[in-house]
Amino acid sequence: MVDHSLAGAPVTETDKAVGLFTFLRDFVDLRTKMIRDISHYARDGQVIWASEIPRDHGCSCIAWHRDTPEESADDRTDEAWIEIRKPRLTPPPEPPESVHDWVRREQLGDSSLDVPELYLSIPGESVDDPSMSLVDNPDVQRDWDDYVMSHWWPWAEQDRREQTILDVYTRLFSVFQLQQRERERFELVFGLGLLCWIPPDGQAVQRHLVTLPASVRFDAESGELTVTSAGDGVPPSLEQDMLDSQYRPDPQQLRDIDTTLAMIGESVWKTGPLDGLLKSWVHSASREGEYSRALERPERLSSAPVVQLSPALILRRRTQRSFIDACQGIIDQLKEGQPVPECVSNFVSITEEKREIYLSREDGKIPADIETYFPLPAN
Repeated sequence: MVDHSLAGAPVTETDKAVGLFTFLRDFVDLRTKMIRDISHYARDGQVIWASEIPRDHGCSCIAWHRDTPEESADDRTDEAWIEIRKPRLTPPPEPPESVHDWVRREQLGDSSLDVPELYLSIPGESVDDPSMSLVDNPDVQRDWDDYVMSHWWPWAEQDRREQTILDVYTRLFSVFQLQQRERERFELVFGLGLLCWIPPDGQAVQRHLVTLPASVRFDAESGELTVTSAGDGVPPSLEQDMLDSQYRPDPQQLRDIDTTLAMIGESVWKTGPLDGLLKSWVHSASREGEYSRALERPERLSSAPVVQLSPALILRRRTQRSFIDACQGIIDQLKEGQPVPECVSNFVSITEEKREIYLSREDGKIPADIETYFPLPAN
């Protein structure tokens, strides 16, 4: 902050107020760790990408419908953002009796295998009987091949789909549990517009530019998990704390982007408005900036900034970022000419005005300048 007294200019009340909130902002900012990579949130929270959710029965994601004219996402803003029903896993079909003794049971229920194997040999029926070899029992191999082709493969294909759903369901359920237990320490947001960039300072960045507060509901009867907005009227936020200010768009462009974002609201799911906003941001940040509406996460970073839609549900630790943003908002308003509130004025300015202060007492009021020796009347 410039010392106006040394420069010869008088220090106004507004200057003092700006200095106060600048100090508070910078002090808290120094104690706030800068998170540049979204993978940091997965260490003690959770990150679930929309592209990871299986497009299968029992699963839905509002991001899938942004480009579907007959089912416009703008008409779905009151619906769930994500829905996942608990999958029902079934055991593998029982093999024919002729191969029971040859089956490797630990492999039979593993649908990730191409084909479960049989034992190459098994002990005889008694201690005196020699072991039996699979090569000498072609009927066993033939019955097994028929079973795998007709029964096991169809089951394995279905089980792999269910296991994929179960993996996402399990992670989302852990988000629900952690959000319920430690709501004060963790926040849940839906991120849109993943910025992937290695700016000139060499600090790689992979973070979403726009976030929406989210909430998870669990239906114990059906086992269904639903992700929705955290509340009506909660606007999306523009996050840039992962970037040094020199790599952000200029203040006027940012004000225009913030205004547009406030107008969009939950219409972020409609194709068009959010895409235009993200394009404006990345083109303003760099002449080499690019934007993509792809749902997948970009595979690489480069010196040219790329913003990709890449929706993701993020459970992360709360920070003091909201306090920092509030201080910055106050600073901007003061610099634009807003009057200094009286409570702030009393804190930053010395006034000669004398006010008569009274201390209350049971038998009436007494002036505050009366000498007091005991704590109760003075408290």
